[in-house]
Amino acid sequence: MCYRRKMIKKYIITRNVWIFIVLLTLMTSLVVPVLRVLSERPIILGEKSYYDMRISETVLEEGLKFRDNLVIDGRDYVAKPYHIVLASLFYFFTPENSLIAISLITGLFSVIFFYLILKKLKINLYQRFFTFVVLLLSPAFIFTFGTSNEFCISIMLLLLGTYLFLKSDKLFIYSLLVFLIATIFNLLNVIVIIFLFLFLLEIGVPKKREAHIILAFVLILALIYYAPLYFYGGFASKTELVGRNTITDFISDLGGEVGISIFTLILGIVGITFTWKHKQKLKNSYILMLLLLFISYHFNYAMIYLNFIFSIFAGIAFAYIVKGKWEIKPLKKLTLLFLIYGLLFSSISYIGRVSVSEPDEDIQKALEWLNDNSDSEDVVFSHYSKGFWIEYLADRPVITDGLFNYNNAKQKLEDSNTILYSRNTEIIGKLMNKYNVKYIFIDKKMKKGQIWDKKEGLWYAFRNNQTFKSVYYKNEVEIWKNIW
Repeated sequence: MCYRRKMIKKYIITRNVWIFIVLLTLMTSLVVPVLRVLSERPIILGEKSYYDMRISETVLEEGLKFRDNLVIDGRDYVAKPYHIVLASLFYFFTPENSLIAISLITGLFSVIFFYLILKKLKINLYQRFFTFVVLLLSPAFIFTFGTSNEFCISIMLLLLGTYLFLKSDKLFIYSLLVFLIATIFNLLNVIVIIFLFLFLLEIGVPKKREAHIILAFVLILALIYYAPLYFYGGFASKTELVGRNTITDFISDLGGEVGISIFTLILGIVGITFTWKHKQKLKNSYILMLLLLFISYHFNYAMIYLNFIFSIFAGIAFAYIVKGKWEIKPLKKLTLLFLIYGLLFSSISYIGRVSVSEPDEDIQKALEWLNDNSDSEDVVFSHYSKGFWIEYLADRPVITDGLFNYNNAKQKLEDSNTILYSRNTEIIGKLMNKYNVKYIFIDKKMKKGQIWDKKEGLWYAFRNNQTFKSVYYKNEVEIWKNIW
């Protein structure tokens, strides 16, 4: 056992830890895009990324003030910093390459700043190493920095601002500036900043005046920036329209898009119990974790922030298990193997799942066909989750998409559900004519449980060839024309 401990000490040194962090970050950030390229799928996955690409291209062409007319009745665009960043990159690079590059760069800088922050907080090298083992293998990290989304910049800004604040008094003004930029990127950032500084003040960071200044400026800017947005159109109300998240959305192994793995959860809980004796100093971190968990019930991307905090506690537990003395040594070895294989299994299974997720090549080809064979004003009906793809790949207007900030969103969603689930062609026809629907897009997922399990509702109604005409079918992706 003594020999084993010496080997651990030999390899877990600062230089090796840095090499490990950089290599594993590159691997987890690039593995999903590489696998999608190899399987001939669109390199960008998910739904929201296609909205971000389309809007950023529009910002590049038309500026920041325009009306988004690719959803029925249109909606005024409210400028977002993320789209401005993307638009500036689109000027030099393709949208796909820009998204991959920004995810990779922010991922690398995020782990560097996170490592330096943990060092500043006096978390020892072993605990830092195992924190990164847990973090970099976590599905939430792979989602954040491997699948192209706006939260990669938010995380980097929060970590950069924190590092600058802890590093030196001379960097205070830069820290303040970074936190102010982070404030307008995302409302969640404001909540994290508040509890971050409450935590830093609680553990005795000797910069109380500077911390209070940052908190004051962040709160003032948040009020100025977000209050008009709320009173103008309210915040996105997706949970009110399509339901809240369930336990399966919190756990990646159960299918959650941004969930925490079961093994990280186990390690994190163990880590919290180990640090409970310092509960007075850590109470604000506990409160923040509970708050983020509650927010995740409505907005699952809060799990991205929770994952970073939870990984610290998981890393502390992992280090304790590795370095601790066990009475039954085979049990220790078995426990470590269970945790290591568990973390690897969660990571590999998540990568396998998202690398084959929609949109696939069949969806892309179908929507490109629709773009070539329809008029620009032709409205396309589908499930709201297909809206962003139709808007970007087919460049055609839809009734609903995943943003839910358009006029009469609730009524449009109810009408869409009636169309999808009704067999009555007269009711379907009236609602389609209400929105001037010309085409209907159906993909494999809709026919395999997302909407139907068998030919029912709208899918069953397609049998009426006096109302609907099939114009495209390939590999279970269908496009129908409304001839009502």
